[in-house]
Amino acid sequence: LNSPSLTVAGSVITVSSAYVSDRGMYVCTATSSCGSGRASSILEVEPREIPTIEMYPSDLQTVTKGESVLFQCRYMSGIPTPIISWARSDGRPMPPNAELLSGGVLRMNSVTGAEAGSFRCRAENAAGSVESMATLRIQELPRIRMEPEGSVTLMVGSPLVIKCIVSGDPIPRISWKKMGTSLTQLSTNSATLEFASLTKEDEGTYSCVASNAAGQMEDRLQVIVEENEEYLQQGSYPQDRQSPQPAHRYPQEPENRYPPEPENRYPPKPENRYPPEPYNPYQTESPENIPNTPSIPVVEHEVNTRVGMNVDLTCMNIGSMPVNTKTVWSRADGNPIARRHKKADGILHI
Repeated sequence: LNSPSLTVAGSVITVSSAYVSDRGMYVCTATSSCGSGRASSILEVEPREIPTIEMYPSDLQTVTKGESVLFQCRYMSGIPTPIISWARSDGRPMPPNAELLSGGVLRMNSVTGAEAGSFRCRAENAAGSVESMATLRIQELPRIRMEPEGSVTLMVGSPLVIKCIVSGDPIPRISWKKMGTSLTQLSTNSATLEFASLTKEDEGTYSCVASNAAGQMEDRLQVIVEENEEYLQQGSYPQDRQSPQPAHRYPQEPENRYPPEPENRYPPKPENRYPPEPYNPYQTESPENIPNTPSIPVVEHEVNTRVGMNVDLTCMNIGSMPVNTKTVWSRADGNPIARRHKKADGILHI
């Protein structure tokens, strides 16, 4: 009876704050001149242990709108087995898409943003209770829109203002690229590009990229700069703008698409893309039947994203192209494009 929780006073033994080691059989013996008697009592002490818990995978998680998230509040110890419960730390009702699963798991599917905040996990048993906090942050992919949209055609000397309107959480960063004969990174982070007086060198496709921690989105505007009549005709009818002769983009006869000799764009010289005599492509086909094949510059453009994210790749022609120009997507390594990726109107949806 040397346990610190046992106290003996005459015929009474008192157990205070019993330990598991105090359990067992206690025997009381009474003696007199006539003899002795004995009685016993069995004390059973059930083990008790205050719970300890941990948050898995982390007590702070950041997800993007539309994604799912789960927190697991798992007990590491506790006797008897603790009961796990979840609640918002500010007392608000739990979100309608919140599910409480076995094992102390809190799951929320397709988050909308309203679920953001702190949640309290409570583990309780007969020995006591303990609490832990979990915080959910919800971010939003950038949304982007350019004004004007799609494509714009203006004359040399015209002003142009391009606006890149973005939103998202956290607030997206803006960067600009110009795609012409080469890819150029513009040195501005402003939401507006301004041209006081357009030149032919300003022609190209302008890309606005909005980036934040959730990812990045991109929109593009094709700018076509037409040269004015006086510049194109190089002095032809500079004063008489009412001349009955119709204006053409290139100095040539109105009824002929190609200028006559010696300004023929396909002279049969050895250094020309067409071979010299005796082979002459015009001997087998008339000029009207020779297709006007445009020169298509190759522009490489890199898009960075994360695994599981959606990406739209847009293929836009630069400058004036024939109306029947078609866009064809393929992989540079020769492998086929997966069937789950969709192609429509020059856009590859991955």
